[in-house]
Amino acid sequence: MKYSLGAKLFIAVWVLAFVVSVVWLGVLIYE
Repeated sequence: MKYSLGAKLFIAVWVLAFVVSVVWLGVLIYE
């Protein structure tokens, strides 16, 4: 699959935000 640079950047930012939100929720739950 070929993505343009902009699409790759968008996907990377979205994935990073998702991971951060999951980690943040985990911290809230286990604190």
